[in-house]
Amino acid sequence: MRGLNVMEIQYKSSAKAKNIRITVKGRGEVTVTVPKGISSKQAEAFVQKNMNWIEAKVAEANEKKGDKISEYGFGTEFKTKLTKIRVIETDGLNAFLKQHKDFLGIYIPEETDLSKPEWQELIKNQIENQLRREAKYYLLKRTRELASQKDIAIGKVSVRSSKSRWGSCSHKNDISLSIYLMTLPDELIDYVICHELAHVKEKNHSKAFWNHLEMLLPGAGKLDKEMKKYTTSVL
Repeated sequence: MRGLNVMEIQYKSSAKAKNIRITVKGRGEVTVTVPKGISSKQAEAFVQKNMNWIEAKVAEANEKKGDKISEYGFGTEFKTKLTKIRVIETDGLNAFLKQHKDFLGIYIPEETDLSKPEWQELIKNQIENQLRREAKYYLLKRTRELASQKDIAIGKVSVRSSKSRWGSCSHKNDISLSIYLMTLPDELIDYVICHELAHVKEKNHSKAFWNHLEMLLPGAGKLDKEMKKYTTSVL
């Protein structure tokens, strides 16, 4: 399975190395040190075999970046593509959700101690639920639209709560997208979708892949650099 990762994977050839070595650095950057005599195909296979470990390390690195909301309190506002989510105090006895014209309110009794883990988890879950609702509505439709425009045949399209990859494309050309795409600007959402559509033809990140992606989406190289400013660890 190939996909657009939150991590940056770089392959580095080394005459001194005896074994393939994977290193995960501060901002989720992955370096794969490849000994002389090991083919790129073998190195990529090794990376895929260890992808669960890599994703866990990348997620850990992202958690330490300090880009996410550290604590939800009354007045917290979280912006998604289609709405804003606000944490609001109420004089009622129970917590509830209310969809307003231009925002979704998470109403919580005013005497509640929001620093408690159970309340932090409740607010986080409600934000994730909204991102998932928006993703199912927007991302599935947008992916089909772009695939049709570019005359690319794809399989199933799904969304998931992935924090290690923005998207992926399977060998069956099924596309999976992270719900956290709903926190990105429109042009970057389209970039991620086109990145996965490019994998229908080119299954790895070879030069042919990047050329194909640039053909599908002129300016893709610039957008790829822009993606590095964003992270899935926003909650």
